[in-house]
Amino acid sequence: MTEINLNQAECLKPINNFGNTVYQNVCDGTVTQVPWGSGDWLVVLFFVAIVVSAIYVVKISTED
Repeated sequence: MTEINLNQAECLKPINNFGNTVYQNVCDGTVTQVPWGSGDWLVVLFFVAIVVSAIYVVKISTED
């Protein structure tokens, strides 16, 4: 007889997509989608602002 893993944390497998996180329970087959919150979007906005600022600085520094 095989042992059954009773640890629920082992059943949940997160899959990160842009805009939401999908939690798939491999033990019972259920799937739950959790949309990103405002904190997640603020982090994305922060990194986009850094990239845009870096591109702007490089563009300004290469102009004569």
